[in-house]
Amino acid sequence: QYVGVEKVLALKTFLEEGYIDLNIIPVTKVAIDWATPENIDNHSVIISATGNPTLERRLNQLFHQHSPAGHIFLSTWLEPVEIGGRVILSVSESQGCLNCLFTSENEFSGVLMTSFIQPGQKVTRNLTGCGGAFTPFSGLDAQQTALLAVRTLEKYRCGQGGSIYDCWIGGREVANSTQITTSAVYDSHFTDKKD
Repeated sequence: QYVGVEKVLALKTFLEEGYIDLNIIPVTKVAIDWATPENIDNHSVIISATGNPTLERRLNQLFHQHSPAGHIFLSTWLEPVEIGGRVILSVSESQGCLNCLFTSENEFSGVLMTSFIQPGQKVTRNLTGCGGAFTPFSGLDAQQTALLAVRTLEKYRCGQGGSIYDCWIGGREVANSTQITTSAVYDSHFTDKKD
Protein backbone atom coordinates (compact mmCIF):
# COMPACT_ATOMS: atom_id res chain seq x y z
CA GLN A 1 0.00 0.00 0.00
CA TYR A 2 2.84 2.42 0.79
CA VAL A 3 5.43 1.34 -1.79
CA GLY A 4 6.76 4.42 -3.54
CA VAL A 5 5.19 6.79 -0.99
CA GLU A 6 7.42 9.10 1.05
CA LYS A 7 7.79 7.79 4.59
CA VAL A 8 6.24 10.84 6.27
CA LEU A 9 3.17 10.68 4.03
CA ALA A 10 2.77 6.93 4.60
CA LEU A 11 3.06 7.41 8.37
CA LYS A 12 0.51 10.23 8.32
CA THR A 13 -2.00 8.04 6.47
CA PHE A 14 -1.33 4.98 8.64
CA LEU A 15 -1.61 6.85 11.94
CA GLU A 16 -4.61 9.00 11.04
CA GLU A 17 -6.52 5.94 9.83
CA GLY A 18 -5.85 4.21 13.15
CA TYR A 19 -6.46 7.01 15.65
CA ILE A 20 -9.53 9.21 15.96
CA ASP A 21 -8.95 12.99 16.06
CA LEU A 22 -5.27 12.70 15.20
CA ASN A 23 -4.11 15.47 12.89
CA ILE A 24 -0.61 15.11 11.51
CA ILE A 25 1.08 17.71 9.36
CA PRO A 26 3.75 15.83 7.41
CA VAL A 27 6.96 17.66 6.59
CA THR A 28 9.04 16.42 3.70
CA LYS A 29 11.90 18.87 4.30
CA VAL A 30 15.22 18.07 5.88
CA ALA A 31 14.69 18.47 9.64
CA ILE A 32 17.22 21.25 10.17
CA ASP A 33 15.73 23.25 7.28
CA TRP A 34 12.25 22.87 8.80
CA ALA A 35 13.38 23.97 12.29
CA THR A 36 12.75 27.69 11.90
CA PRO A 37 11.65 29.71 14.96
CA GLU A 38 8.16 30.06 13.44
CA ASN A 39 7.73 26.32 12.83
CA ILE A 40 9.02 25.42 16.29
CA ASP A 41 6.73 28.00 17.90
CA ASN A 42 3.68 26.62 16.03
CA HIS A 43 4.00 23.02 17.34
CA SER A 44 3.22 22.12 20.93
CA VAL A 45 4.93 18.71 20.59
CA ILE A 46 7.95 17.89 18.44
CA ILE A 47 9.06 14.25 18.28
CA SER A 48 12.47 13.48 16.86
CA ALA A 49 13.55 9.93 16.10
CA THR A 50 16.33 10.48 13.58
CA GLY A 51 19.05 8.43 15.27
CA ASN A 52 21.46 11.27 14.53
CA PRO A 53 22.64 12.68 17.89
CA THR A 54 24.25 15.77 16.34
CA LEU A 55 21.02 16.71 14.54
CA GLU A 56 18.85 15.90 17.56
CA ARG A 57 21.02 18.04 19.83
CA ARG A 58 20.78 20.94 17.38
CA LEU A 59 16.98 20.56 17.16
CA ASN A 60 16.86 20.42 20.96
CA GLN A 61 18.84 23.66 21.17
CA LEU A 62 16.57 25.40 18.66
CA PHE A 63 13.50 24.11 20.51
CA HIS A 64 14.70 25.55 23.82
CA GLN A 65 15.56 28.88 22.17
CA HIS A 66 12.25 29.34 20.34
CA SER A 67 9.45 27.41 22.07
CA PRO A 68 6.83 29.03 24.29
CA ALA A 69 6.42 27.71 27.84
CA GLY A 70 4.91 24.26 28.10
CA HIS A 71 5.89 22.99 24.66
CA ILE A 72 7.47 19.53 24.42
CA PHE A 73 10.52 18.15 22.60
CA LEU A 74 10.68 14.35 22.72
CA SER A 75 13.78 12.59 21.46
CA THR A 76 13.86 8.83 21.13
CA TRP A 77 16.49 6.42 19.88
CA LEU A 78 17.55 2.79 19.81
CA GLU A 79 20.69 1.23 21.10
CA PRO A 80 22.18 -1.26 18.63
CA VAL A 81 22.18 -5.05 18.92
CA GLU A 82 18.88 -5.35 20.81
CA ILE A 83 20.16 -3.96 24.13
CA GLY A 84 17.68 -1.13 24.61
CA GLY A 85 16.00 2.08 23.66
CA ARG A 86 15.48 5.46 25.31
CA VAL A 87 13.29 8.50 25.45
CA ILE A 88 13.86 11.95 26.84
CA LEU A 89 10.99 14.38 27.00
CA SER A 90 11.97 17.96 27.73
CA VAL A 91 9.64 20.84 28.37
CA SER A 92 10.50 24.39 27.30
CA GLU A 93 11.46 26.61 30.22
CA SER A 94 12.08 23.50 32.38
CA GLN A 95 15.33 21.89 33.51
CA GLY A 96 16.64 18.72 31.93
CA CYS A 97 17.01 18.04 28.22
CA LEU A 98 18.78 15.89 25.66
CA ASN A 99 22.04 17.85 25.95
CA CYS A 100 22.22 16.97 29.66
CA LEU A 101 22.91 13.34 28.66
CA PHE A 102 26.10 14.12 26.73
CA THR A 103 29.61 15.02 27.77
CA SER A 104 30.37 18.46 26.42
CA GLU A 105 33.44 17.95 24.25
CA ASN A 106 31.99 20.64 22.04
CA GLU A 107 28.55 22.03 21.31
CA PHE A 108 27.12 19.12 19.29
CA SER A 109 29.46 16.19 19.76
CA GLY A 110 30.47 14.33 22.85
CA VAL A 111 29.72 10.97 24.36
CA LEU A 112 26.29 9.86 25.50
CA MET A 113 26.85 9.31 29.22
CA THR A 114 23.94 6.87 29.47
CA SER A 115 24.97 4.72 26.48
CA PHE A 116 24.53 0.98 26.90
CA ILE A 117 27.67 0.22 24.88
CA GLN A 118 31.24 1.35 25.42
CA PRO A 119 32.07 4.32 23.14
CA GLY A 120 34.30 3.94 20.10
CA GLN A 121 33.10 0.51 18.96
CA LYS A 122 32.14 -0.27 15.40
CA VAL A 123 28.54 -1.43 15.44
CA THR A 124 27.71 -1.21 11.73
CA ARG A 125 27.52 -4.39 9.71
CA ASN A 126 28.06 -4.97 6.01
CA LEU A 127 26.52 -8.07 4.46
CA THR A 128 26.48 -7.12 0.77
CA GLY A 129 29.72 -5.27 0.12
CA CYS A 130 29.98 -1.72 -1.13
CA GLY A 131 27.09 0.47 0.00
CA GLY A 132 25.47 -2.20 2.15
CA ALA A 133 26.49 -0.93 5.59
CA PHE A 134 23.77 -0.73 8.24
CA THR A 135 23.39 -0.56 12.00
CA PRO A 136 21.77 -3.68 13.45
CA PHE A 137 18.41 -2.62 14.91
CA SER A 138 15.42 -4.91 15.14
CA GLY A 139 11.89 -3.93 14.13
CA LEU A 140 10.58 -5.19 17.47
CA ASP A 141 13.05 -2.95 19.30
CA ALA A 142 11.89 0.03 17.23
CA GLN A 143 8.27 -0.76 18.15
CA GLN A 144 9.13 -1.08 21.83
CA THR A 145 10.96 2.25 21.76
CA ALA A 146 8.06 3.93 19.94
CA LEU A 147 5.66 2.56 22.55
CA LEU A 148 7.91 3.89 25.32
CA ALA A 149 7.85 7.31 23.62
CA VAL A 150 4.04 7.35 23.50
CA ARG A 151 3.78 6.23 27.13
CA THR A 152 6.27 8.89 28.18
CA LEU A 153 4.19 11.55 26.45
CA GLU A 154 1.07 10.16 28.17
CA LYS A 155 2.83 10.35 31.57
CA TYR A 156 3.54 14.02 30.98
CA ARG A 157 0.02 14.76 29.72
CA CYS A 158 -1.47 12.98 32.78
CA GLY A 159 0.30 15.24 35.23
CA GLN A 160 3.90 14.09 35.69
CA GLY A 161 5.39 17.54 35.16
CA GLY A 162 8.86 18.46 34.01
CA SER A 163 11.37 16.59 31.92
CA ILE A 164 11.23 12.78 31.81
CA TYR A 165 13.97 10.30 30.93
CA ASP A 166 13.13 6.62 30.48
CA CYS A 167 14.60 3.55 28.83
CA TRP A 168 14.00 -0.14 28.29
CA ILE A 169 16.77 -2.69 28.72
CA GLY A 170 17.20 -5.72 26.48
CA GLY A 171 19.36 -8.79 26.85
CA ARG A 172 23.06 -8.89 26.08
CA GLU A 173 23.10 -12.07 23.99
CA VAL A 174 23.39 -10.34 20.60
CA ALA A 175 25.98 -7.89 21.95
CA ASN A 176 28.06 -10.79 23.26
CA SER A 177 27.76 -12.77 20.02
CA THR A 178 28.94 -9.76 17.97
CA GLN A 179 31.78 -8.78 20.34
CA ILE A 180 30.10 -5.52 21.39
CA THR A 181 31.13 -4.48 24.89
CA THR A 182 28.33 -3.20 27.09
CA SER A 183 28.89 -0.17 29.31
CA ALA A 184 28.88 0.16 33.10
CA VAL A 185 25.53 1.98 32.75
CA TYR A 186 24.02 -1.08 31.04
CA ASP A 187 25.69 -3.50 33.45
CA SER A 188 24.39 -1.54 36.47
CA HIS A 189 20.84 -2.61 35.55
CA PHE A 190 21.67 -6.25 36.35
CA THR A 191 22.56 -7.81 39.68
CA ASP A 192 24.17 -10.79 37.94
CA LYS A 193 26.81 -9.35 35.61
CA LYS A 194 27.57 -12.75 34.00
CA ASP A 195 25.78 -14.43 31.11
